[in-house]
Amino acid sequence: MFDSGAGTSPATGNYVGHIRVIHGVRSPQLGNTRDVHVYLPPSYRTSGRHYPVIYMHDGQNLFDPDTSFAGEWHVDETMERLSPQGIEAIIVAIPATTVSRQRRRTAAYTTHARHAKPMWNFSV
Repeated sequence: MFDSGAGTSPATGNYVGHIRVIHGVRSPQLGNTRDVHVYLPPSYRTSGRHYPVIYMHDGQNLFDPDTSFAGEWHVDETMERLSPQGIEAIIVAIPATTVSRQRRRTAAYTTHARHAKPMWNFSV
């Protein structure tokens, strides 16, 4: 069971539910480390069952308005609301590590935003 152990601690901040932090997760491919937040469903400690896992990028935006870049996504509140309906999952929140990454993905920060081309083509 992933609930505690070396290198983890309870998340502190404006969180709802049970969220743990895994400290200093190293990425050899990216050459960096980051703290990863893991949301655990309400029944996790007592059920003994297996859960689907959802990996979400931009993890700094998922749970806490104080760490979000452009507003919290309320993933923790949503998962807590869905739990009584039997909809539960583990959420692994992988945060962006640099402002430059956020700027590359936000047209408002680009020097030539009005000349930017869409990254995806959604034509039907």
